Amino acid sequence: MAKAVAMLVEAIDAQDVCDVSYGCRPGRSPHHALHEGRQGLRKHGIGSVIDCDLSAFFDHVQHDTL
Repeated sequence: MAKAVAMLVEAIDAQDVCDVSYGCRPGRSPHHALHEGRQGLRKHGIGSVIDCDLSAFFDHVQHDTL
């Protein structure tokens, strides 16, 4: 029964989810998402990605200057 419900929900969900979505999709994994991301970067000539945490950025901005 649970498998039938899962198949039904997947079929309904597949119509509303963007094709490049990889979260909880049958036959897709985080590895597939990384591969597609890497391919997209290469396609557009992007050689680097910068990852930074901006969570405390505004704690150190001079608000009176802004």
